[in-house]
Amino acid sequence: MSQTPAVAAPSAVAAGAAHCDGVAYVVARQRVAGTRDAQRSKGRRGDGRRVLGRLDMRTGAVRPIAPKPGLDALGYNTRDGLLYGVENSPVDGGSPNLITIDPRDGATLASVSLPPDAYTAGAISRDGLFYVRGRDDVTVMDVKAKPARIVRSFVLSSDVKLDDFAVRPADGRIYGVDNATGDLVRISPRTGVVKWFGGLALGRVTAAFFDTSGTLRVAGARIASVDVAKLPSRSKHLDVRRVGVLPVRPPKLLDGAGCLKGVPKLVSDAAPPKIAPPSTAAKSG
Repeated sequence: MSQTPAVAAPSAVAAGAAHCDGVAYVVARQRVAGTRDAQRSKGRRGDGRRVLGRLDMRTGAVRPIAPKPGLDALGYNTRDGLLYGVENSPVDGGSPNLITIDPRDGATLASVSLPPDAYTAGAISRDGLFYVRGRDDVTVMDVKAKPARIVRSFVLSSDVKLDDFAVRPADGRIYGVDNATGDLVRISPRTGVVKWFGGLALGRVTAAFFDTSGTLRVAGARIASVDVAKLPSRSKHLDVRRVGVLPVRPPKLLDGAGCLKGVPKLVSDAAPPKIAPPSTAAKSG
């Protein structure tokens, strides 16, 4: 099977842009009023406090949409405006499932069984390919197909601890943060080759997004934006801009996905004002 992902026609990409709703969808560990925690059982990872929600990128607040036990590896598809994710611990205790989610109310619209694994990171490219990372490799699924189907898989060239990653729309490359080192990493979607860049010093990153300006937005212990347009390999000087009033402390995020609007100009990003030197008279006085 070919190792090169298909490239969407320009018309298809343009049509997908209509589904950029600007929302940062997240999977969070958060209790939802009116629900009861599911009983934990041996070998089960999910519980009733794992919810799908909307993240405010300025304040870090999460507005719950619906409880989603076991949900991880979330991806947002700009072609149809739907969310896709992996249910690692279904209620019935069966194998993992790729589920299609209505972002308005969290309803599950479709479900497809996946090979046994623990899937922890997911992202969907503009051409409708869903990259889902398991323990040892990345599975590539075509979510345009009904039902969605696996088209190939690849192994990463180096071991990285990724809680989430995102696909850059401009070139289809995958970006994330290695939580073992704190470094920004870039992954080739064709070969699985991993390249490292400078450390971000943001603490653990558990959710990653791209916005319409091509800026990487990450959230976890902190919320920040990173300019990845021109990054030479092993760069130690990154354009890291904090988003929101610091310190922003979101609840425990487990994953994220979405097509965000461009980063607004923030006070913290503006150049500091120039201060005039003291006058001669002041010095002599």
